[in-house]
Parts: sequence; structure tokens; C-alpha cells
Amino acid sequence: MALKLAHFPTVKELAGFDFEAQPPIDPKQIRDLAASRWIANGENVLLLGPCEPAS
Repeated sequence: MALKLAHFPTVKELAGFDFEAQPPIDPKQIRDLAASRWIANGENVLLLGPCEPAS
């Protein structure tokens, strides 16, 4: 319901992310963060740095 209320032009899902286009990104780590266990554990997440375009 929140996504509908937000009126985003498109909805993107993690399943559609092209990890091969961004080799430095660890798919396992991203999926682990997406599980949101860090919230229940009271941990923080900090994402740093630019996402470099694929060559």
C-alpha cells in the first residue's frame, strides 16, 4: 500500500538488479542486508562511495 501511495514511476526489485554490471557489489551481502535482520539486531548500516559504471 505504501508503494501505491508513494506514486513511484516504476517499482524496482532486488531480484531484477544486474550484479554482473557492478562486480564490486557482493550479491550475498546485499541479499543479507535486504533480509533486514540488522534492524531486529539494533545494528546500523552505512553505505559509502559511488557506484562506478560498468566498463
